[in-house]
Amino acid sequence: MRWFHLTLVLIILSLVVCTCKQQNLWEENSFSQCDSDKDSSCDSQPRKQTHWLSEGLKEPPACNFVPEERIDCVPEANPTPETCRHRDCCWDFHVFSPTSTDNLGRVRSGPPPCFYPPNHQHYKVKNVTKMPWGVQAVLRRTRDSGYPQDVSLLAMDIVHISKDTLRIKIYDAREDRYEVPIIDIPDVKMTPQVRDYEIQIQNDPISFKIIRNTTGNVLIDTSAGPLIFSNQYLQISTRLPSTFLYGLGEHRDHFLRRSDWKIYTLFNRGERPTDDPTMNMYGSHPFYLMLENDGNSHGVFLLNSNAMDVAVQPAPTLTYRVTGGIFDFFFFLGPTPDDVIQQYTNVIGRPFLPPYWTLGFHLSRFGYMTSEKDTHWTDIDYMLDFKDFTYDRERYKGLPDLVNDLHEAGMYYVLNFSPALHVTDSTGEYPAYDEALGMDIFIRDINKKNLLGKVSLSTVQLWPNVTAYLDFSNPKASEFWINNMITFHEKVPYDAAWIDMNEPYNFINGSWESCPMGHPLETPPYQPGNDTLATHTLCMSSHQYLSSHYNLHNIYSVIEAKTTYKALEILGKRPFILSRASFPGLGRYSGHWSGDIYSRWDYLSSSVPDLLAFNIFGVPFMGADICGFFENVTEDLCIRWIEVGAFYPFCRNHNDEDSQDQDPVVMGEKVIEIYKSLLTIRYFLLPYLYTLFYNSHTRGQPVVRPLLFDFPTDGAVLHEDRQFLWGKALMIIPVLEKDTDVVEVYFPRATWYDYYTGMKVVTTGRKLLLDAPLGKINLAVRGGNIIPAQEVAQTTKLSRNNPFHLLVALSEDGEADGDLYWDDGECQDPIEKETYNLIRFTAKRQSIMTSVIMKGYMTTMDISTVWIYGVMEAPSRVMINSFPAIYQYDTETKLLKIVLKDVSLLHDNLLEWM
Repeated sequence: MRWFHLTLVLIILSLVVCTCKQQNLWEENSFSQCDSDKDSSCDSQPRKQTHWLSEGLKEPPACNFVPEERIDCVPEANPTPETCRHRDCCWDFHVFSPTSTDNLGRVRSGPPPCFYPPNHQHYKVKNVTKMPWGVQAVLRRTRDSGYPQDVSLLAMDIVHISKDTLRIKIYDAREDRYEVPIIDIPDVKMTPQVRDYEIQIQNDPISFKIIRNTTGNVLIDTSAGPLIFSNQYLQISTRLPSTFLYGLGEHRDHFLRRSDWKIYTLFNRGERPTDDPTMNMYGSHPFYLMLENDGNSHGVFLLNSNAMDVAVQPAPTLTYRVTGGIFDFFFFLGPTPDDVIQQYTNVIGRPFLPPYWTLGFHLSRFGYMTSEKDTHWTDIDYMLDFKDFTYDRERYKGLPDLVNDLHEAGMYYVLNFSPALHVTDSTGEYPAYDEALGMDIFIRDINKKNLLGKVSLSTVQLWPNVTAYLDFSNPKASEFWINNMITFHEKVPYDAAWIDMNEPYNFINGSWESCPMGHPLETPPYQPGNDTLATHTLCMSSHQYLSSHYNLHNIYSVIEAKTTYKALEILGKRPFILSRASFPGLGRYSGHWSGDIYSRWDYLSSSVPDLLAFNIFGVPFMGADICGFFENVTEDLCIRWIEVGAFYPFCRNHNDEDSQDQDPVVMGEKVIEIYKSLLTIRYFLLPYLYTLFYNSHTRGQPVVRPLLFDFPTDGAVLHEDRQFLWGKALMIIPVLEKDTDVVEVYFPRATWYDYYTGMKVVTTGRKLLLDAPLGKINLAVRGGNIIPAQEVAQTTKLSRNNPFHLLVALSEDGEADGDLYWDDGECQDPIEKETYNLIRFTAKRQSIMTSVIMKGYMTTMDISTVWIYGVMEAPSRVMINSFPAIYQYDTETKLLKIVLKDVSLLHDNLLEWM
């Protein structure tokens, strides 16, 4: 065989050629020009396979490589030497152990006994065409994969979206396949002249590398394993540049994902969380953030909504095992973690700007049986017989008047809505169901009948026994949902929508008539997770308007959220939605909470990494049920939970009807006082939190940040998922274990101040042991930042009328900066309409300037107090706009407090101390 090395320089795509032995690399004239439709020599039938495992043959030397690098050749179930032989793979008799398999017979941990040899070929490049947006290649199949219905001819589009964002799309070149319909992909007409990356392509077998230009780091290398593309099984592997992998949710795990042979399942599942860190939960997010060893970062997003497993092994290597659709990858070059998330949300959509009132404290409980309780949220028990768009006029007598009273008191009301409607036997019993039935907008089974499931709690008759599920992918279903939400709002003037059970969940498997288990969509050749796909959801073979439920299952919640958002927009105020299930793009329309968690210490602890994960998923409005949902909470656990819960972006106490009431009033005076003190801090800092959401909405920045975002070269923070940051300025240091009144905290190298006293804590990276009595959470302000705050009142609405304050934490060189975003808190599209104010704060050379950047919201914005941390010497005088100001200075803490009068932030100001 003749090997050659030529360099192809393309105007559209830089293809860097390695001079490695035994590789065919892309070059202009290296591809056969024959047409497989006209020339039999180009037939795409696979070549004849040889089986080294046949009797009398020895294992080839190619199979003797490091176990940590082995890519599983039989991941679906029950690997045997025979199945391994039929795929031309390597078998290691020393590895296989039945104890390493799951209940479906698959190897879930440790090196696989059957694995691919190096350069195991399935596809090679047939031809390449230059395009205005990049390059398109055609790939020809050369070998059977062992899975049914291999695709013979693939197209691979390499699209340069921008200098730091690359798209590689691999799909069937002849037949249309399902593609995710909910993401607005950027339209690319021409490639950027300058790019942060280069690509190397290997021809035979096909693989590619993505290399960072500035460092030469290889970020992606798919030569780790073969490309497989059959009708219901797609696989691709890549070597990883480090083990610092974050994302791939939703799972109850540490923020840093494990690389010790863990398999993370991505398939929306409505079951209660478990202790299995790889078990799939309510949402699916095929996105990861990778921190490289030199501190640079990149991200990878697979736009695919089919069920999948993502296997991570120690090499480190990552393998996608996907049950349908196409490979549609987006690569984000960063180079900072912030940059990566901004690039990612530029593709999936920026997070919504929440109404201001949603940042306050929320109180809820499943099982409030009357409207006599002062609750702001109501679960599905408000409904008449648990039917959407109804309420029980006996148990909730006077509900509309209650809601009006809440509004007059400056409070708000949120209702729960279910995507499944109660099926009735007679016309007129449930008008909403009759209307939906007449519009033909329910999901249908394989026989084209409405699929009937059950939304009920075991033997307790809480939800109806028979339900039909709305098909939100049908435009007529959106029309139905919007009209009924508007009509119901005329009866009960709710302010927001809580969309639950929208994985969608089903208390039986599939349907009342069971699923056609012989159907390929019910029993795919590879089964992600530990259960059949229809377990506690709908039959995969059921029909929806856009495709099968097999394809649409994971995006059901996003389509419902988008429809609900439109309905709330029509009501005239800024929408607020909370969804249990999720998929990339949900953050454009909705927040998320961590579901039905237990009132246990380990669930308190795991709420923080969950919070960090959803902030990189583009869903920053997130929180866990404070004090837990299931089981009875103890007093000390509940207190520790409100300590950290006061700093969840979504701050809600909610629990189950079978658990003791955990309303702070019920729990006693001690808990009430602690709640008050902690929520006072939260409400004081709401202008800062709201500004963080503005930055998230406009630039994609996370609201809650892991420490590694700001200290990516500090190895001590790369595993940290207990401490976290609000923006760049405030570090939250919770206590997450029982029976302790101290907390160990790591302070990265920076200037830090105690939030409460203003005293400087530490400037060098090290751990400290801090006192943490029950009811107190330690907070540290990072030098170089200015935090806007506001005088506290009983509600967010009343607080907004109060004067502002500034917390100024000076850096070592005496500088700091910050912003304040302000609007009316509820109008729609304030950024686009320019009905907002934006104030910039800058501190340097013993002065603070406030500058009006945007002035579009007519209101009063007086400032009354400024606290400055880190003033090393007592000033002799303080001036505001050349007039003397009242001040106090603490010689011990180095805190300067300045009191202002008749100073408005809607004018430029200069504050000086000398």
